[in-house]
Amino acid sequence: MVGDSHDYLDVTRQAGNYVSMLQPARIAFIPAALLLLLTVASHCGAEVRVEKSEHGAAITIDGKPFAEYWTKNGHQPIIWPIVGPGGQKMTRQYPMGPALPGEATDHPHHRSLWFNHGVVNGKDFWKEPDPKKGPEDDNQIVHRDFEKMDSGKTGV
Repeated sequence: MVGDSHDYLDVTRQAGNYVSMLQPARIAFIPAALLLLLTVASHCGAEVRVEKSEHGAAITIDGKPFAEYWTKNGHQPIIWPIVGPGGQKMTRQYPMGPALPGEATDHPHHRSLWFNHGVVNGKDFWKEPDPKKGPEDDNQIVHRDFEKMDSGKTGV
C-alpha cells in the first residue's frame, strides 16, 4: 500500500459541508504536464502566456487559445477546453457546455481533463454528487489559490 488515504485528501468540515482539500504535492502532475507542454512551446520560439480568466487561468500560445484551468466545474477543478495546434478541440464539450451534434451525453462526471480518486474516507470523488442526498454525498475537490502565475519563456 502506497499510503493511507489521508496522504492524498484532507477532508475537513467547512460551513456545514464536507470539503476535500487536495494536497498540493499530490496534484502537481496536472500543472507539471501543462508546464512541460508550455516549456516545449517556449523552446520552439512560441509566445506562451497564462493570465487569470473568468473561470481560473487561460493559457495561450502565440495568442491562440491552448487550455483553460477552471477552478470549479461540477465538483472539481478541470482543464477545458484543450485546443490542438490546428485549433481543434481535443476533448468533448459535454457536460461543460451544450453537447455538439452526435456527441454522447453519458458520463457527466467526465469533464475534459481532471484529477480524481474513487472512494476516500467514505466519499466517492469519481462520481457527481447527488444533491438530493445532502452533505453526506458532498464530494467537492476544491482549488485553494494560485501562488504565482507568470508568462514568458518558461511558465510558472
